[in-house]
Amino acid sequence: MLYRNKRRIITFIGQEDSSAVELEASQIIDSQGCLVFPGMINIHTHSYQSLLKGLACDKTLSEWLSTMALPAAAALNPEAALYGSLATAIENIHSGVTIIVDMYPRVEPEFFTNVMKGYRDIGNVGIFAAGFIHDDKDDETGEALNVIKQNIKQCAYMGKSLSPEGFPPIALAPFQIWNNSNSSLKMTKELSDELHLPVITMHSKLHLITKLVMTDIERPKLKL
Repeated sequence: MLYRNKRRIITFIGQEDSSAVELEASQIIDSQGCLVFPGMINIHTHSYQSLLKGLACDKTLSEWLSTMALPAAAALNPEAALYGSLATAIENIHSGVTIIVDMYPRVEPEFFTNVMKGYRDIGNVGIFAAGFIHDDKDDETGEALNVIKQNIKQCAYMGKSLSPEGFPPIALAPFQIWNNSNSSLKMTKELSDELHLPVITMHSKLHLITKLVMTDIERPKLKL
């Protein structure tokens, strides 16, 4: 028998008449004759791209990215974000995946809310990897970087209520760190320390990261 509490965590696996453990189970599942094993973890996916399947299949990868994936990310709305995460959750749980790291190109709170709702509705655990890219040349005042920072902080605070252990289901995911500004990488380090968030790099290449660390002493040493 599987005993699951109100936080949807399996607390005990054993015989129905077991008296060795005091249980406060909100659900008891009869798993006799079944194979019970931990769910797999999808460490990198883009749920919004579930909405693009079958489109522009005749394009090369670079053409598809420039004409389909990146424009779609820019045109996303919160409702589409919900449907994308629902489709991704169904596809993943069908394959035995129960935890999904969603590398998301939008960091606005309304996107975070809907993406996480989609995963919760299906029964997956979702981790919202907030993706961003920043160039100082296009943001001389620092206003755009501050908006990114405030959005991420709001998502992190909202996320505390979604985690049974109180840890925000959100990570920091600077996109192509070799193209991100020094100020955005410093912000990443500060937010990671302040909010206790993990850092996941999006589409990073190890040899390029090593080159940056070796040649650019201004870039902070992040815990990657």
